[in-house]
Amino acid sequence: MGILDAEQTDSGVSVVLGRHGSSTPVMGAGAGPDTTAVATIHGDGVVVYDCDAQTKTRSWAVGRGHAFAAPAVFDRGCGRYFAALLPPGETDPALVTWTDADPIASLDQAVDASSTRLPDGIAALVAVGEGNDDGGVIVVDVGGGARWFGADARKLAASAPPGEGGGVDAEKKKKKTGSASAKRVAETCGEANGGGGVVVVTADRSNADVRTVTLYEVTGGEHGGRSVKTAWEFEASVPEGASRAVAVAGGTDDACVMWSNGVWRAYTSHNDESRMRTLVTAGGANETPGAAGKRAGGKRGAAIKVDNNFAVLPAASMASLGGGFYAVAQVGPGCGGGARIAVFDSKYGCVHSCTETHPGSSGGGDAAGGVRIAALPGVDGDGDPRLVVAIAGEVAMAQVSVPGPTVTLLDVLGRLNLAAGPDGPAGPAIKVLGMANAREASKPPQYSIYAPKFPAPTPRPTDPHAPPLDGIIDLGDPVENGWWGPDPAAEKMAEDVVNKFHGDEPLTAGEAAEMLDRYKTDEHVDVPPAVLAAGIEGCLRRQLWAPLRALVDEGYLTHSCQAPGLASTLIAAGRFADLDAFLRLGDDVDGADIRACLEVFLDENSQVPVKAIEEVSARQVKFATDAVARAERLTSAARTAKERHALSAASTAKAALHRARIATAAVEAFDGMPRAPLLHALCARPLCPEYATAALPDLPPASAARLVRYLSVWLEAYSGFGAAGSGPIDGGGDDEPSLFGIPALREVVAWAGAVIDAHFTAFAMNSTAGGDEEQHEATATLRRAAARLQAGCASVGRVNGALVHVRDGAPLPENQGVQSSTYSIELVDW
Repeated sequence: MGILDAEQTDSGVSVVLGRHGSSTPVMGAGAGPDTTAVATIHGDGVVVYDCDAQTKTRSWAVGRGHAFAAPAVFDRGCGRYFAALLPPGETDPALVTWTDADPIASLDQAVDASSTRLPDGIAALVAVGEGNDDGGVIVVDVGGGARWFGADARKLAASAPPGEGGGVDAEKKKKKTGSASAKRVAETCGEANGGGGVVVVTADRSNADVRTVTLYEVTGGEHGGRSVKTAWEFEASVPEGASRAVAVAGGTDDACVMWSNGVWRAYTSHNDESRMRTLVTAGGANETPGAAGKRAGGKRGAAIKVDNNFAVLPAASMASLGGGFYAVAQVGPGCGGGARIAVFDSKYGCVHSCTETHPGSSGGGDAAGGVRIAALPGVDGDGDPRLVVAIAGEVAMAQVSVPGPTVTLLDVLGRLNLAAGPDGPAGPAIKVLGMANAREASKPPQYSIYAPKFPAPTPRPTDPHAPPLDGIIDLGDPVENGWWGPDPAAEKMAEDVVNKFHGDEPLTAGEAAEMLDRYKTDEHVDVPPAVLAAGIEGCLRRQLWAPLRALVDEGYLTHSCQAPGLASTLIAAGRFADLDAFLRLGDDVDGADIRACLEVFLDENSQVPVKAIEEVSARQVKFATDAVARAERLTSAARTAKERHALSAASTAKAALHRARIATAAVEAFDGMPRAPLLHALCARPLCPEYATAALPDLPPASAARLVRYLSVWLEAYSGFGAAGSGPIDGGGDDEPSLFGIPALREVVAWAGAVIDAHFTAFAMNSTAGGDEEQHEATATLRRAAARLQAGCASVGRVNGALVHVRDGAPLPENQGVQSSTYSIELVDW
């Protein structure tokens, strides 16, 4: 999918909440109570910042000799802080918890003999959040397993090891990864969208080509079985050039992984990598220093030194913004001297905005310091989400821009203009991906393109006793095209036909018809596109009207795009009957042809032979005569019908009478409009807004007034027939003649609305200031007819209850000797 976009290139803002220096590096930061952020400072403690006031509100020291094994978190579900501390000389972190009300100044006061220990080591602490009523914290161990601890820091439940989650593809995963007890190591993890879970990426040391991505969710509560279940699990192949995953985020519907080679991938289908979205970022240092090995803890490991290695931030970080949007932070070259935060979406794989915490600066964070981001609850006054950013020795807050609450196709299309450069709407994509990667990612999906060609001829056998050649059967392979039939000489014949039509040699109408008719057999009713296009062009250029009319009547010439300028050519040649046939039978008549017709039909100075109008009118007269005869026959039959068929016969006769009135109106109602027969077929066509815009605004005022006058006659005719006049007027049965070429009420209303919209000022000024009497009378007639139709619609609304009753087939109320004030039994005459 294309890479996109933002209203402006740097649409976010950032502010530094606190600076801590290189001697006390920031390990991470996350959301705190209300509108605060919680930062963990290695060698110092936990600090709470008010994001609205941008001030430090309080802090807790880590304690002498103690160190953090992972950044501390605040759980909004139970309202408590959690931290994993390494006491001096020990290898198993202790899980501690406290609140704002606890009277402790140093966290080491919460560590005692009864504290919960984490002997399996720790990769991260993730708050349960509001995804579960019990709240608590999820501890991800170095092997990628997840354990749920409650508000009292006691274990509530534990997950199955990664790769053994029991998902739908569990058996397949076990076969791929080998033994169920294969040694794994957690590479990265992130909070699940909406809380209540964690997404973990683990590496199997026996298979370096894939990583296992697992979503763990906590379920149950005080009165139900608590558990940490595997919501989904899939294997992701490692991109070429990547050594590990450095960041992950996801939820029930998708997962996103940032790899160490700068490749970002969104997996919208957990079992089909062909549907994933891929972006290749430019700049940034994506390989976390000292990433290999355990973070802390492990009984079988050697004693772990308490040093700055615990404080290493990842080189990239990711946070979910909801609605399919993800914030991706990187540091290093091209990131403005601090962190670069881009907003991607997992649905289309697009860049929507880009924000730098230190734009244009060479200071701030650096590649060695890394970055960690987390989403803050709520949004700012403009509706944009806010992030807390931990970078080197600083804690910052950044506001990023997203198009809306959920990603839509409208957010993705229409604004990519790489030619405008970094200052244009595609600036974020160019800044984050680089021009080359942005251009590559913006290419549309590539599909196989088949260039039609004639199949190679097959020589006929010379042996008279040889079996006949098998016919070419179209099984879906474009090469074996059924157009050519079993005759191998058909290819040469088709080439000759195309060359003759495109050539300058003279052709007669009979010769052209014979060349086209040879393809209209029982087996092959479709003329090959190359032959059809050449035939239409050749006949139109040579003015061979008979074969051209045959193509219209038989449904081969149905669109204006097949013969550009067809209407103008037929008008210039005086072929109005042929034009009428195309207007009646064609599937698509474009704005240019509609405009050409209106300019001639409505301009009294244009030359239209009387004989041509009579030829078109003759068809309409014949139809009206047949419709009247049929209505009289059905009316007579309805009078003599048996009682059980009386209602049906009367309804049929009524419909036939309506059709006869409409057909008669097309012939007799347009006194003083000799060219009305030409307009019938044109105005019977649905008018789309694009074609109306191309055809109507440039009409001269006099022509527009004549068109309104013509349409007002139709509205008068329909409004005089009651509700029956609003229905469709196409053929209603096998023996019922079709009314193709006569405008239905819906088309009359659409055309009238379009012409009034296109010439609104002229009509409005004419109505208020007198103006042309013909135009004034036409608009007055429109108003009268519209008022009658509106009154008819209002009368239908009064019987809406009865109509619903009949539509639903509801039973009539029983007569139990009591007059009901709610129901009355009526006969509805349809």
